[in-house]
Amino acid sequence: MTAPRRGGRGAGPGVGAAGGRNGGSAAIGDTNGGRGVEHYFSRAPGAESRPGLVEYALPGAADGILRFFTDSGVFSRERVDYGTDLLIRSLPVLRGRVLDLGCGYGALGIAAARLSPEADVYFVDVNERAVALCRENLLRNRAEGDVGDLDAATDATGGVLRSGERVFCSDGFSGLGGAVFDTIITNPPIRTGKANLFRLYRECRAHLAEDGALYLVIQRKQGLESTFAELLRVFGNCADVARRGGFHVLRAGASGK
Repeated sequence: MTAPRRGGRGAGPGVGAAGGRNGGSAAIGDTNGGRGVEHYFSRAPGAESRPGLVEYALPGAADGILRFFTDSGVFSRERVDYGTDLLIRSLPVLRGRVLDLGCGYGALGIAAARLSPEADVYFVDVNERAVALCRENLLRNRAEGDVGDLDAATDATGGVLRSGERVFCSDGFSGLGGAVFDTIITNPPIRTGKANLFRLYRECRAHLAEDGALYLVIQRKQGLESTFAELLRVFGNCADVARRGGFHVLRAGASGK
C-alpha cells in the first residue's frame, strides 16, 4: 500500500476550456463552473437548460482538441475540471472493458478512449441530462472506435452490454446487471455523501475482473483520508499514484495489489 502524500507536483499543465486552453478549474462538487447550485447527481435536473461547449486539450496528442457539449445541471459545465484532468493524465494505457462511473458529459471516458484505442469504454451516470450529453459527445468526438462484438461467453449482464449501447442511465451499477470491467475510472460524486461513496466503492470491487483496478481522483480536503482507508478496507490495497494542487489519484486493485 502507499499512503496518501501531501503537496508535491503532478505532470501536465491546466485544463483546456472554451475561450482558452489553460482556464481555471471547478472544484469537485461544483456543477456550474465554481457556482455550484444544481445537484449534478439528480436524475432529472430542474435547472433551465443553458447549453454550452467546452474544449479540452488532450495530453500527448498532436490533434487532441476534444469538444464537449455541456448544459446546466451537470458537473463542471464550464470547463473540464482540474481533478478530471489530473486523472486523465495519470491513467496508464488501458485495455479491455472500461467503465467511466459517474461520467457526466463524458470527458473522462472519451479522453481515455482516445488515449487507449484498445480499450472498450462504457459510461454510466444517474443524471438523464448528462447521459444525453455524453451520447452526443461520443458521436462528436468519434471515440467509440472499432469495438467489435462482445463475447457472449464472458458477458454476465443478461445482454445489457451486448445491446450495443455505450452510455447507461443508472444509479451506479443497478442498471448494469452482472457486468464486469477490467478498469473502472471515476471522479466520484463527493456531494452525495460518504455513505453513498462507500457503497459505490464496494460495488466497484464487485464489478471488477480478477486483475482489474479502480482509479479515482479526490481532493484532500474533501475526503482523501477516509476514502483511502475505505479502499484499503474493501480492496486490501490502495496506492496514491499522482497528486497535484491538492488533488490525488488513487488506485485500488481487485487482486489485492
